[in-house]
Amino acid sequence: MQIRSGNNITISLSLGACLRVAASAKAGERVGVRGIVLCPPPPSSSPIKGEEVFFRNWITSFVKFILVSVISRIFVEAMQGKIVLDSIFVVLVRPRFPENIGSVARAMKNMGLHHLMVVEGCSPLHMNAYKLASGAEDILERTEEFVELREAISGMGCVVGTTSRQGKERTPLLTPRELTEQLIPISQKNSIGLVFGSEKEGLTNEELSLCHLYVRIPSSESFPSLNLAHAVMVLCYELFQSSVTTSDCSTQMASSEQVERMFAHMERTLLDIGFLEAENPKRIMRTLRRLFGRSHLEERDVRILQGIWSRIDWIMRKKK
Repeated sequence: MQIRSGNNITISLSLGACLRVAASAKAGERVGVRGIVLCPPPPSSSPIKGEEVFFRNWITSFVKFILVSVISRIFVEAMQGKIVLDSIFVVLVRPRFPENIGSVARAMKNMGLHHLMVVEGCSPLHMNAYKLASGAEDILERTEEFVELREAISGMGCVVGTTSRQGKERTPLLTPRELTEQLIPISQKNSIGLVFGSEKEGLTNEELSLCHLYVRIPSSESFPSLNLAHAVMVLCYELFQSSVTTSDCSTQMASSEQVERMFAHMERTLLDIGFLEAENPKRIMRTLRRLFGRSHLEERDVRILQGIWSRIDWIMRKKK
């Protein structure tokens, strides 16, 4: 794969290099990408299987093209502006104590947020929740309850997972301020979910895989775990602080449900062409999920990608 930079310097990248660049990219960096050139696949040395090798090389080059196109979007500078607080939904997954739900509701109202969701947890209408809400009872009474996280976030354009632990499956980890800068343009026309795990275990890897961005609140290494309501307050404060200027950027993002359907189709197609390991397809799919998640897919993007996978499916059926 070749990328022609803003200085007309041509750079060759293997597929592995594309994924490494995407995985290590920092939010908000800018790269001057003017065009992407697909190199023709090398001629096969085998006259018997030459056509099959040529076809598979073409498919691999095409997948590289898609990945590098997404990478170029990740590096575009985020526009500054005002975040729309009404687009933010705080999602609590398996909260154990109603007192924490009440404290979360109060923290949200302090910072101008009003949408609360509870997934598989204790009741937000518990008497002890009301005791600590202290003026934010209206948020408790409007709280939406769900059985599964996937259902709660199905209509959201961007989902943010919170975590106190680091690891290669949770990169890049944004700070609350870095996260806010990314959410400003998204919030103009999209619902955004801030997902918090239970007080004891946090979010599972499966739940984090449903998120598009990851945020970690910096804290002392000797005692990094925050109270649930405190963590909500820190993020809500950063969001509130960014609601002071104006923005001209607005984009309709694809819903989480649409993106999940696209990922399922992508996995089937990439397995069919031999791009993913049949024994462990999730290994590369986790990387692809992070890559596409950070590119903030719009509805049109998802339709185009679905069309690409369908076209590859049709070609593979024709070859068989």
